[in-house]
Amino acid sequence: AQEEVVETIIKEETVISEPARNQEDDLAQILLLLNADNQFATNSSEVNLKYVARLAQAVQIIQYYPQLHLHVVGYTDEIGNKEKNMALGQARADGVARYLEAFGINMDRISVMTSGEADPLFPGDAPHIRLTNRRVNITLSLKDNEIPAQEDL
Repeated sequence: AQEEVVETIIKEETVISEPARNQEDDLAQILLLLNADNQFATNSSEVNLKYVARLAQAVQIIQYYPQLHLHVVGYTDEIGNKEKNMALGQARADGVARYLEAFGINMDRISVMTSGEADPLFPGDAPHIRLTNRRVNITLSLKDNEIPAQEDL
């Protein structure tokens, strides 16, 4: 009888500590966390602390979805030469991937690449536009597919 009580308590505690996940809300939250406060200082690949905190929060949710893969792309503004910007964009993406790994995402779930100065979010050279273009962008997929449909999660 006591063994049954212990098993019941364990089962009830598990239910209490594992609330039902809303996949649609989780996916939206993950994308918001991964793609906000994701800018970099000029000529820097140092990940800002606010973004590091967002990455940590995102990983807590991502761990519920082991089928998700993350695609990290690093970008720069248009200042500097293309080769340097390609290397800087790669360093930004690599730095973010290292944080994701440190927070618990296996590197086989992360792809990393650079676009350098290509594909700016906004055209122009005003300081606030350049800041916005110095970023990483993270998208999600299921294996080799594009962003998953909600029902696939």
